[in-house]
Amino acid sequence: MITRLRNIDGCRGFTLVEVVIVLVIAAILGTVALRAGRQISDTARLEETKQEMESIARGIVGNPDLTNNGMRADYGYVGDIGALPPNLAALVTNPGYATWKGPYVRNRFAQVASDYASDAWGTNYTYSGLAVVSSGSGSTISRNLAPSTTDLLRNDVAGTITDADGTPPGGVFDDSLFVQLIYPNGTGGYRTETVHPTPDGSFAFDSIPIGTHALTVIYTPTDDTLKRFLSIGPNHQLQVNVPFAENLWATSLVSPGGGSSNSVTLRPNGTGLWNLLSGCSGANYQCVDEEVADEDATRVSQSMNLFIADYYELTNPSGIVDPIISVTVYARAKREHTQGQLRLLVRPGLFPYYGSTTDLTSSWANYSYTWTTNPATGSAWAWSDINSLEAGVQLKGQGTHSSYCTQLWVVVEY
Repeated sequence: MITRLRNIDGCRGFTLVEVVIVLVIAAILGTVALRAGRQISDTARLEETKQEMESIARGIVGNPDLTNNGMRADYGYVGDIGALPPNLAALVTNPGYATWKGPYVRNRFAQVASDYASDAWGTNYTYSGLAVVSSGSGSTISRNLAPSTTDLLRNDVAGTITDADGTPPGGVFDDSLFVQLIYPNGTGGYRTETVHPTPDGSFAFDSIPIGTHALTVIYTPTDDTLKRFLSIGPNHQLQVNVPFAENLWATSLVSPGGGSSNSVTLRPNGTGLWNLLSGCSGANYQCVDEEVADEDATRVSQSMNLFIADYYELTNPSGIVDPIISVTVYARAKREHTQGQLRLLVRPGLFPYYGSTTDLTSSWANYSYTWTTNPATGSAWAWSDINSLEAGVQLKGQGTHSSYCTQLWVVVEY
């Protein structure tokens, strides 16, 4: 027998069964609402985490959508430093680098100093150098930065230099052109690489990190200088044409006293004071004395991470009495691995004098250094100085990886 509940006015109420059914339905609805609320909360956390991971990724490698005059303007931490950050903290706190321009990410909440380092579930992100990973949801969420570090740190730049009418410098003017590329070296400073173009005007640099880097071309006889900023993206093989505004190659070189200048080329013909580089089966000067470079066929080398030098006696000019304008030592060299350096030298008397230290590339290229006066006396060069002059090269390798020189010569301009 079912008993109905009545209120105090005597009106018909609900049976116990009906009350139980209502409670069950309410419980079911409450459970469904709770699950839906949790699902909405997890979806919100997922979206929040994805947005923050995208912000971290852009802090590391930049935002490709930010441009200036049609050129990408943002390359993040890698573009400023030239290396991947060692950890996510380096995006917010400067690890001691002069080229650091952060912070590169912002906290969601200013009151929590390391909020950027954890996902919406409070679990710290995992950073591998190529990906940022969240695991707080119970599954893996990844934001990849690039397929490999090569895409970010080992890009190629190549180009061509011409004068105003599109003429390349040829074999007469190529050694008077210097092409410099300046980019972050990965440790808070800058690296400057300098090469000469080939006679057809071509030049190339490799192992360049992403970023906006300065390219400078200098034509030394007239001090004409062109400067470009190159935007180098991931997995990039950038090609650039650099034309001068004038027809420079048609202009004769003019000496200070008036008239066209001349030059004489001197090549190694004997062993000088030191003969310390390796890699040559005969006398070292015989591996660098050819008029046309034979590249890897004959060369001298140095693998240790310190400078070692060769000095060479030179052929002597005769019958020239005009004043000397300059003495330039040239070498054709390259590195085997990721680092290698060169310094050119002259020895006009008892002591040697060195040119600036230059970073080598992994391809054969010409390098030079010019002395407008005799560094031993500070006075103008005399032909007697030239007849007793020795010239040479210092090479610096990288552990077991060598730097090479295949050709060396001296040009006296008068």
